[in-house]
Amino acid sequence: MVWCLAWSGPMMIFMRMESCARQIEMGSGLLVLQGGPGTGKTSLLEEMKKRATASGSLCLSATGFPDEHEMPFSAVEQFGHVPGIPEDVRSAVRRLVDRAAPAPAGLLRTLASALTERTEHGRIVIAVDDAHHLDPQSRSCLLYLARRLCSHPVTVVLAFPRTCCAPDGDPREFLALPGARLAETNPLGEDDVRMLLERRLPARTAAGLAAPVHRAGGGNLCLVTALLHDLLRTGEPGPGTPVRIGESFRTAYLALLARHPALAEAVEALAVLGDDATPPRAARLLGQPPKDIEHRLAELDRAGLLDGGGFRHPDVPKAVLGALGARLPALHKQAAALLFVEGAPATVVARHLLAADEPPDAAQVRVLWHAWRQYLTAGQWDRALAGLRLAERADLDGRQRSRILTALVITLGGRNPCAAQAEVDQLLAVVRSGHADYSALKVLAFRSLWLGNREQGTELTIRLIESCRVGEGHDDAWGFVTLAVALWPGLLDLPAVRAYVHDQRDAAVAGDGNGDGTGCPLLAVADTRRIWGLDFASLLELIDRGELAPADRLCQELREMLPAGALPVRQASLEALHARIRWHLGDAPGAAAYAASALALLPDHGWGITVGLPLAVLIAAHTLMGDLDQAARCLERPVPDEMWESSCGQLYRIARGGYLMEIGRPHAALQDFLACAVDGRPDTVGWRACAAEAYLALGDTDRARRTAVEELVHEGRSANHRSRALLVLASVDDPQRRRAHLEEAERILRTAGDRTLLGRVLARLGQEDLTQGHAKATREHRDKALEPATDGGAPHRIRPFTVPLGEEPAPAEPCPGRSEAPAAPESLTEAEWRVASLAAEGRSNRQIATQLYITVSTVEQHLTRVYRKLSARRRSELPDLLARGVRPDGE
Repeated sequence: MVWCLAWSGPMMIFMRMESCARQIEMGSGLLVLQGGPGTGKTSLLEEMKKRATASGSLCLSATGFPDEHEMPFSAVEQFGHVPGIPEDVRSAVRRLVDRAAPAPAGLLRTLASALTERTEHGRIVIAVDDAHHLDPQSRSCLLYLARRLCSHPVTVVLAFPRTCCAPDGDPREFLALPGARLAETNPLGEDDVRMLLERRLPARTAAGLAAPVHRAGGGNLCLVTALLHDLLRTGEPGPGTPVRIGESFRTAYLALLARHPALAEAVEALAVLGDDATPPRAARLLGQPPKDIEHRLAELDRAGLLDGGGFRHPDVPKAVLGALGARLPALHKQAAALLFVEGAPATVVARHLLAADEPPDAAQVRVLWHAWRQYLTAGQWDRALAGLRLAERADLDGRQRSRILTALVITLGGRNPCAAQAEVDQLLAVVRSGHADYSALKVLAFRSLWLGNREQGTELTIRLIESCRVGEGHDDAWGFVTLAVALWPGLLDLPAVRAYVHDQRDAAVAGDGNGDGTGCPLLAVADTRRIWGLDFASLLELIDRGELAPADRLCQELREMLPAGALPVRQASLEALHARIRWHLGDAPGAAAYAASALALLPDHGWGITVGLPLAVLIAAHTLMGDLDQAARCLERPVPDEMWESSCGQLYRIARGGYLMEIGRPHAALQDFLACAVDGRPDTVGWRACAAEAYLALGDTDRARRTAVEELVHEGRSANHRSRALLVLASVDDPQRRRAHLEEAERILRTAGDRTLLGRVLARLGQEDLTQGHAKATREHRDKALEPATDGGAPHRIRPFTVPLGEEPAPAEPCPGRSEAPAAPESLTEAEWRVASLAAEGRSNRQIATQLYITVSTVEQHLTRVYRKLSARRRSELPDLLARGVRPDGE
């Protein structure tokens, strides 16, 4: 009959020790300890041996080892090395071991007799740990001794796991002996963990740490003890000290697995498969029956090494994988093959291919390609690049290599467009050999245009167009061409590009409604597009047509669709476009914030010619908000020479011209505005409205009127450009037509446009009311003007209504960002003073340059610094400002 005792409960630790003592006092019989790894079997055996030795008993101990299973009597041989063993017993053991298998019955009887004689002098305890690893000869010997010595004061204690796959590792033969007892060791409960911690920690600390320690260690005695050691190693822990997986825990966990190879295999399979691990999949990876793996995982759960078939802490599988060493790549390769056959997602298979780090075959290259696209969509740039680098090591033909190189240029260029030069050179060679498709042409063409290599970009764009046929699903190519033309309007001068654009627009208009009449296919916002596709093209179309509210919504939606860790170029481009949209909507603070955010995402050299877009917005926004020093600092940032011929160069000139107007240099501003005019190309930046304002500032009302009218006669102009032209006309036309111009500008801006500009229009209407003596209407218009101007960051633009419209306006109120106490004239250098003095006398820039023998550009630069230092807004202020100081020595 088998007696069974399960050790568990709050007093578990102490009951184990007491039970050991009682077993020794009983003096005979067979006790089988059974439990999972680390549940305390070895600790109980050690305690039993200590008590046996302390009581004067002879203790023969041994441990089974898996690599000694084929060595006859390898466990029994360990009895001969026990200190204090009687010589007759040692001799009997030695003779038995020397004869090896098969053991003659006479030698077994000799050993039993020697032990029986020894019982006349005291009790005997035979303790064997990891008995499931016993060699067959030692196992037979122990069974023989247990049967022969059962009537003598001899206790045999054997420790077995709960489940075992080792040969001859089942304890049932021992449990079948008369009087055999079975004791099960179970994991500790949370109260047991608390009591264990109280042996080394204050009660309050132990109570606070009991739950997290129990959770991390699963109640496994060995692991809980290791966690305690890790806690103590970091100093005196407190109740809230985080329980981390330390070196002691990792060592203990791996040591437990080393003693149970069958369980270790199951754990290793789970660690290799990671998040995709299931019992059936682990069984297939190991090539073993699923039932066996399920039993092993259940045993690991019971022992606290796993939790529901998974790891209790993410650091545990890392430790298991680290211990696999050279075996790990082969296991990952097997896992990749297994998951590929099962049809697992590409990213799942790719993870194992990357870990295996072996050149892939053709099928695996396709998997890595699909995984690359999914990684980029998810913002996992490092994994995307690693997958491509692995695919690059495969044996590829020309088109496959073109495909991988294209993906590498996209991935590396997504972080910094200046990167991937080696891959670009290789891809160009593939293009010229005729193996590249339109995707490679598109990527190379846009990179060339982005970085200002217009000649190469033009060549590749023409090749791209020649590789496409109208109306056959090349929306992606159409989006690229639209965007390329938006960056480089001069591309439309090429017959091939112009014909392609016209044909595409005709196809869109005559098609099935997948267009809006403008030639640009409509974008479904929910459709995630690649960065240089229809999303950016649609945004530019909306901005150019002045449809700012839809453009703002679309841009916001596209930004929200970006995953965490998205490519910086994609983020920066959207931020820059959103900055431009917010600027056109009259939100100067928002525009400045978006532009600054965009510039922070990429180095200046990575922007190529497009650096002009965020810089232009930043300059214009700071100028409008009155922060001229910050605008000047933005102007000091270098820009590439190639930028000036692009649309970004036009935007930059418009912004710089606005700054020059603000510091009183309308002549220089006019040159910037007029430089944006190119015969035969549409005006997308509103240079005519800006030029009209410059002519007005110069007092040339005839040219101001003509230029403003030219702006108005062009169809499809944006609300902002038309409204600014109307403001100019309101300043130069007779009083009878003035109000009509202003009211038309108000109507235009009410529906869509720059709210700050709307504030200016309302203020002008208030000024008109004041001129006509309508005090109430004046106040209403001023109040209405302040709200949009304040929202747009420019309340100082709304000046007090003190004089009629046709007279000189009152000085502006102090602007935010401008120093309240301007520098004294003494701060000017000698050269600056000379230029400022002549300008104050009414000399033109050219006259000053001729008199001082310097260039006009140098005069303008000196005046810029003078205006900044003295906080001057126009030349007429210079005489008063210079009169406050004295000339420097030598003047």
